[in-house]
Amino acid sequence: MDMEKLRFENDSFDFVYSSLVMHYVKNWTRVLQEVKRVLKKNGVFLFSTHNPVYWSAERKTDKNGKYQLLGYSKNNEEYIIYGDYLNSRKINDIWFDSFKVTYYHRPISLLLKDILKSGFKIEDCIEPGPLDSVKKLDFNFWKKASKIPLFIIFKLKK
Repeated sequence: MDMEKLRFENDSFDFVYSSLVMHYVKNWTRVLQEVKRVLKKNGVFLFSTHNPVYWSAERKTDKNGKYQLLGYSKNNEEYIIYGDYLNSRKINDIWFDSFKVTYYHRPISLLLKDILKSGFKIEDCIEPGPLDSVKKLDFNFWKKASKIPLFIIFKLKK
């Protein structure tokens, strides 16, 4: 169903959940309005999305493999910038070596502004790390995700 035109009556739900979808939406205003419309008084909207810190990094591949950089280096007086955190933008990416995907990057300040502008109250916000059990399955992933959050989860209340 189109998230910007939910086919439900006003005040239909106590709880709405969205997992890893919001980063595919260019503008959150309409989606947040619709979710708020279908929630009952004091209803909760729980959603996860890309963490802007991780997903704003520049992705590169070289002879040593794939890597991501967010930051800068200085060569004499010239700065070389890696990634782009502050500017909202559409990102065309390739996942799993061949799967083309498009999503939108927005800094945390813009995510928060849209949420607050919608009239929702932020009840909680977490940036989860990996479970300890992941360490045995993929130590390198665990090591990375223990320091750099991939996702962010918001709990909003109407």
